[in-house]
Amino acid sequence: MFTENMECSLATRQSQEDIVGSVSPVDVQISVELQEPWASVPGKSESFLHHKHLFEILPIFFKEKIRSAVNHFAQNEFSVENHTRIFYFQRKEDELSSFKKIEMLIPNSEFREAILALKEYQLEKKELYKKWEVKGTEHLHELFICTHGERDHCCGKYGLEVYEKFRNENKKSAKPLFRIWKSSHIGGHRFAPTFFEAPSMRWYGLFNLESIPHFLQRDENYFTIDNNYRGVSGINNSFAQIAEKEIFKKYAWQWDDAQNKKYEVALSEDCQSATVSFYFTIKGKPTPQKSKYDIRFDKLISSIASCGSDDIKTVKQYKVIDITE
Repeated sequence: MFTENMECSLATRQSQEDIVGSVSPVDVQISVELQEPWASVPGKSESFLHHKHLFEILPIFFKEKIRSAVNHFAQNEFSVENHTRIFYFQRKEDELSSFKKIEMLIPNSEFREAILALKEYQLEKKELYKKWEVKGTEHLHELFICTHGERDHCCGKYGLEVYEKFRNENKKSAKPLFRIWKSSHIGGHRFAPTFFEAPSMRWYGLFNLESIPHFLQRDENYFTIDNNYRGVSGINNSFAQIAEKEIFKKYAWQWDDAQNKKYEVALSEDCQSATVSFYFTIKGKPTPQKSKYDIRFDKLISSIASCGSDDIKTVKQYKVIDITE
């Protein structure tokens, strides 16, 4: 099935793997500006020197059982000389809400102080970070597209194509609501092109160029969810991740504006299947809605783990049945 030197992204497409549920839940996503070029591991890049202070807080978060992830993004027209921009996306108690977004612009000489201020905010709710906070961008959507070719061939090839298309389409808007960033490795290179949107923390993969205009033009609500959606990193339960895709597929961007969202999961005795119920209210429709799905283990699918690797990745696939009454 897989040929020598086959691209991992192409192998995933051919395997027909459903990529939903491939996102790991996090409590905090930290996105840090880093000058290119990047090494395969960003921490080994020449420009990483003052970023080392990140490693002062990540072990503390781990000890406190705060699930954190870090990605780096490239400098662009928003960059300020001798400054580093940081986005701090923090999960709220409600799993189905967008994350809290904090944007900071930090003189490089104050980077360590700012990083420690974020630690104080996360652990003690102290708002020392406000010294560097950027205001007036709360309404903007941030897209972090993996273009990290030093890490994986597919991300460099397909990620860059999607990045350029997003940039060009976004420029057509009189008042763009998106900022498009080149990102370092974010996991899932075999789903390239892959990216995440913040602060919604929705993750996408195997994304087609033709989908980009509808993704950006949300008033039209024409975006189609198929096998281009990996899930949302605010949801803890893997079965709920799978069911949430079905609702997103049905309502598209109306689902983002839905109110009173919650879910329940009833696991089978062997934990191989589940019944998931979602409760919500769609904007403009006062009647509360309920969607219910039966999710059952279906089969295992194998694919190439990454470009140039002999490792085979085996993943579970599930059958989803809508049993809404």
